[in-house]
Amino acid sequence: MENRVFARLRFSYERLKESVSRSCFLYCALYPEDHHIETDEQIKYWTWEGLLDNLGYGESKMLQGKMILDELKNASLLEIGCQEGSLNEYVKMHDLIRDMAIAVTRVSPLFIIRAGHEIRDAPGESEWLKGLERISLMTNDLSSLSFEPKCPRLTTLLLQYNSLSKGILTSFFNHLKNLTVLDLSYTGIARLPDSLSNLENLHALFLRSCWNLCHVPTMERLKELRVLDLSSTSIECMPLGMESIWISPTLQYMDLIFKFYGMDYNSLMGHISPSRVIRDRGSEQIAEFMQGDSTSRNSFNLKVLNVIGCDNLKTLLPLELVQQLKNLEELELQSCSMLEEIVTEVENEEGIQENNGEVVLPSLRKLRLVSMPRLRSICRDPMICDSLTTIEVVDCPELEILPFFLEIRPQLVDSLKQIKGSRSWW
Repeated sequence: MENRVFARLRFSYERLKESVSRSCFLYCALYPEDHHIETDEQIKYWTWEGLLDNLGYGESKMLQGKMILDELKNASLLEIGCQEGSLNEYVKMHDLIRDMAIAVTRVSPLFIIRAGHEIRDAPGESEWLKGLERISLMTNDLSSLSFEPKCPRLTTLLLQYNSLSKGILTSFFNHLKNLTVLDLSYTGIARLPDSLSNLENLHALFLRSCWNLCHVPTMERLKELRVLDLSSTSIECMPLGMESIWISPTLQYMDLIFKFYGMDYNSLMGHISPSRVIRDRGSEQIAEFMQGDSTSRNSFNLKVLNVIGCDNLKTLLPLELVQQLKNLEELELQSCSMLEEIVTEVENEEGIQENNGEVVLPSLRKLRLVSMPRLRSICRDPMICDSLTTIEVVDCPELEILPFFLEIRPQLVDSLKQIKGSRSWW
């Protein structure tokens, strides 16, 4: 009976139109049994892994990802999931379908999936075969990784929700040169091994809620890094080498999420500024852009900027910086309790404010502002954001003006799909 059922399920899998759909389906098996997978998160994992590389990042890849999810649901390979109290979209795998997917990954492509097995020891070194492509050991009780695996084809390594209290061997990453996604979130690790600096193909590094983490090795060689999540860690300053990532000409997008715990805002803005010269104007921290030669004054490649839990900020972006962010697509600010203004104008040496009366962010598609009780202004001048599709404002009672609507442009009318906010705020 089991063989007949598996044969039918495998037939549905093999009938999928594209090989990318099959790869995306197998990726869902990396989660624990009965896990509700957030769809947007899953699509981003596919993107960072490079599964959707035939299209550019942004709405096109999200759209392609949703189409693939619809195909998998229509083939009955994924079910609609839910999470109590959440408005996000989820999918899940039926146990039998997940078992079939795992059976596929024992042959080709080659995975190790031990997610949610409550294991205390990692698979033995002999199990880390050269042909391995993805490994999921999330949601276990691993205390250490004390060997040096040789897996040149490994692209994804998921280790979140483990203790890792005894750490990771210094040379652990020496032979994982093809790794693109590494998740160590919600672990007790205190130091990342120096061999992490060798992961030159790494696209996404997740260290969210690694409360003990206080050391990250230099990132100078991580030229392909797209996503860095350092939220809720004990890191007090920016990792070395970040400036080479900010201005890397090959950068497609960069998602920086910071929970500061005393991290100096100068440290962040200093790595954004081409000249890395910071001027303190009372409570404001202003990045000085007007020094240096005409080149890294070019537009930045930054596409996604998330700033979360920065309680010391009163202003965020100096006007000079905003004028460089022509490629910015997503801006999310959350739980910055002292923030009063997002874009702030500065005076030149003659005391004159330099601005042409408008701020232009031509690529901005999504703006999300959450839990900022003192926020009064996004920008004092009109903002031209003709690509905006979504605006979300939650628990920002002092924000009374949206600068995009000071001048109603037909392009914005065409692009804007939704504004989310409480009825009383609206």
